[in-house]
Amino acid sequence: MRRFSERNGYADVPEEMCLETMSDPLRNMLWNAIDTSVSWEKYDLISQRMWHKFYKLPLDSRPSNPVWNGASDYTPCWHEIRTRYFKANWAQVYDHVEFFLQVGPLKADFINSILADEGAAYRVIDGQICAITSAAEIAAIESAIKPREKFQATAEHFQTALSHLSNRENPDLRNVIKESITALEATAKVVARKDNATLGDALAILEKQGRVDATLKKGFGAIYGWTNGPSGIRHAMSDSPQQIDREDAKLYLILCSAFSNYLEAVSIK
Repeated sequence: MRRFSERNGYADVPEEMCLETMSDPLRNMLWNAIDTSVSWEKYDLISQRMWHKFYKLPLDSRPSNPVWNGASDYTPCWHEIRTRYFKANWAQVYDHVEFFLQVGPLKADFINSILADEGAAYRVIDGQICAITSAAEIAAIESAIKPREKFQATAEHFQTALSHLSNRENPDLRNVIKESITALEATAKVVARKDNATLGDALAILEKQGRVDATLKKGFGAIYGWTNGPSGIRHAMSDSPQQIDREDAKLYLILCSAFSNYLEAVSIK
């Protein structure tokens, strides 16, 4: 829960609300979530997976203590994981969290509750930590990336866009926008029932059918025109000097996800 001074504007913006940062309290709370999700009995299995897939170290280098029946106690190995976690930079901390989300003991809802309580600028979506904070944004993207029968191509393009955006150290922001527009176009083709249509063509068909408002169609038509113009996203980098920041890419992913969900809903009316 945010404090009075934060809610009423008497405190500086918390560090964790900024991108590419992590406060000590947030780091501590994320570790507590990891630590409490892994029981002593799982230290062997979890550390084995970490050494092999995450740290990529020899398995026989894991610290351990011998026990009376010839087995090994991997509590020292868990202590080493803790040490590495607290020495890691902010991005590597999120790498650790993603790993524990993927191997099973850690739950996305639990992590998202911590990130929300601490006002962090990141959330877990589809097992990845992304720079998206609004519940409405998360809902739009989660709906768009789910594989479903007629919209498989849509889901795949949105998943690729999300993967580019979730790369915290080297995000491919141009391709976030490119894949988002391509995903939206894939949805429009299905809804308009015209496989070779462009987004503009499909929206024109849907407008004639009275399934898409003219103003909405015009707005997204302009976006599509920009991405395909001489300096647009779909052209090679050498052809376009335009700079794109994370907020631009995030906006396009959210807008395209929301409009794709809308078109999909229109298709079942």
